[in-house]
Amino acid sequence: MKRKGTKLFVIIIGSLLAVISIVLIGKKITKAFTSLDQADKEHLPSRFTISTMELDLISPRYRSLVAANKIYQFTDRNPIALLYFDKIYNLIAYKIDLNVEKSMQEILNIEVKEEKEPPDITFNVIDDDLYFRFLKKTGASRPVSSIYLSLAGDSIRNTILNDSTICYHLICSNLSVRFGQYEPVDIFVEGKKRLLGIQNDIPMDLMFLKRQGAVYQLLMTPHDRKGLIAPDLLYHIVEGV
Repeated sequence: MKRKGTKLFVIIIGSLLAVISIVLIGKKITKAFTSLDQADKEHLPSRFTISTMELDLISPRYRSLVAANKIYQFTDRNPIALLYFDKIYNLIAYKIDLNVEKSMQEILNIEVKEEKEPPDITFNVIDDDLYFRFLKKTGASRPVSSIYLSLAGDSIRNTILNDSTICYHLICSNLSVRFGQYEPVDIFVEGKKRLLGIQNDIPMDLMFLKRQGAVYQLLMTPHDRKGLIAPDLLYHIVEGV
């Protein structure tokens, strides 16, 4: 009799655990579909031509070498421009509106550390024809007063540092951007994974450029994942050096 009672107890507990697992899985699936639906609702039709906003970031000397890959547009935040430069480089540009008048050095806070993609945040994914992913948190954007940047990778060098421009050159494994020290990650970039889970490194020039009440985050990489990019190439293209 005691054995039967023990068996029944085990069966009941096992059944309860199975039901709980099914409920949790169901909630995760529902959350995933809700997140995808939210991301889809925020998308406007993409465009494939460069606007004045994107061209104005580039020195007139180099504008003829810039072409559009895809400009992602949204209902409640600035576009994310995915461009080509000279047919051999990717260039991503995103405008961050400011609500303060401070120097770039006062706005940008930098930390060298490894980050992981936050599992509880819904992102729009920019990765067309790229060996890495540029993730932008869904939801309305607002003007900010500070930017917190985390960088991880090899050969990290600060190449330009002044009141309006900060540039880094690195072999990036990932980076994240927050708009407050304890705010959630708003932008996350990391290499895609290849066979056997090997993650692509990203040779990169990274620039934060302050102009006309906004900061532009510019990210330039070789189009070929095995390619290289010269330090300050992005700075030269923007400043016409």
